[in-house]
Amino acid sequence: MKVLDFEPKKTTAQFLDNYKKHDIALRKVTTYFQQRRFTVIHYGLDKRNERIWGDDRPDLLIWRNGYWLAFIDCKGHSEDTWFINERAYNTYLDYSRLYQIPIVCIWVNLTTGSMQYAEIPFDKPIHDYMPHDRNNVVKTQDVSPIHKLIKRLRLTLFEGIGDEPKGECTHLSLSRLQIH
Repeated sequence: MKVLDFEPKKTTAQFLDNYKKHDIALRKVTTYFQQRRFTVIHYGLDKRNERIWGDDRPDLLIWRNGYWLAFIDCKGHSEDTWFINERAYNTYLDYSRLYQIPIVCIWVNLTTGSMQYAEIPFDKPIHDYMPHDRNNVVKTQDVSPIHKLIKRLRLTLFEGIGDEPKGECTHLSLSRLQIH
């Protein structure tokens, strides 16, 4: 984590408004998974009142039947735009390698309520710059509706025989995941 060493272009009000959108998306995604009998662990750190950047962590961990299935990062937007801050994207690639479970970004369109997802790394990442807030971002156009993610996670867990999962799910201890 680093102290913010530049003056951001966003005002505090704009920054906090973005966090409100994130909070709405986070609640919607959490509820969606819980209604489908997945356990949701809040994993991300809330740094909205600190002048720091870095230490990007996915928002959620999805768990079922003793297995961690995915990290989830939630994004709330008022239109169908599918991008993530490049710094967070690169950190999530490291998480995926370290923990050997998928990292999934879910975008919630706050106008329509639709939810789309893409797994990191994106199939065809588009690197871009957002001049309004001085952010390098990674975009994708290859997204799928969230119900396909639920189906994929269930198949990953249950296509094995008995209690042995097959595919990308991993049995991890809480201490290894550094939940605070």
